[in-house]
Order: sequence, then structure tokens, then C-alpha cells
Amino acid sequence: MNWVESSHCRSRAHCIACRNERAFRSSIVAKGWAGELDFPCPHGIAWGSQVVFPAPAGPGATLKRILAKAGITPMAHCKCNQRALEMDRRGPDWCERHIDTIVGWLAEEAARRRLPFSALAARGLIRMAISLSRRANRISPR
Repeated sequence: MNWVESSHCRSRAHCIACRNERAFRSSIVAKGWAGELDFPCPHGIAWGSQVVFPAPAGPGATLKRILAKAGITPMAHCKCNQRALEMDRRGPDWCERHIDTIVGWLAEEAARRRLPFSALAARGLIRMAISLSRRANRISPR
């Protein structure tokens, strides 16, 4: 495996060190993960950059992003943003324990918008959001 294919690089957790610290890149070369010190960044980050990536998304923000891909976005008077923030604040473990509550929130909003609803599909999307959030934040299930 090389550096750019590793989970370390893909996580973007080391971008500032990689682009700014020669000693950091030297250690990557010494481990055999890269052939040269000045290898190109797969994320397109410039040398000397002080880029700081935002904190990985919580389960609520992740669920919002999944639903947005299906064209379902928060509306003016819905509780979507408030509930997504609550999910993020309480975290993936809480979301897992209270999945029925979250399914209820989605059912309530679907009814209000007169959209078809499947509790089974909703539960699957919520589980996916929790899993993606954990992976992004490196939080393993308890």
C-alpha cells in the first residue's frame, strides 16, 4: 500500500503536516509508503497550505446530506435542521438507541409533505447515516 491509498491520507487528518513538514514526509518515505519526498497531494492541497478541514459530520448532518441527494431538503417551517442538530449533539450511540424516535420524526415530516414513507427504508437510511458518521469520526460502536 502507498500513502495516498492509505486510510491516513484519505481521512485528511494529516494534510497540514504532509504539506508543510519535511520530517513528516520523510517518515512516509522511510516506511516505503512513498517513493519521493515531494509527492503530489491527491486532494490538491498546495505546499505550505494551512488548510483546516471542518469536523466530520455527525449523524444528523449525514442524514440530511443523504436525504438531500434524493431531493428532500429542509423547508421553511419544518423541524429538520433542529432535529439534525439534536442528532449531532447527542451522537451516534443515542441515535442508535432512539432510532424509533428518529423514524417517527421522518414519518411525521413525510406525512406533512404528503410524501410516501417506508419505516423500513427510513431505518436503513438512519443506520447508514450513523455508520458513515462513526466512520468519519472514527468512533467504533460500544
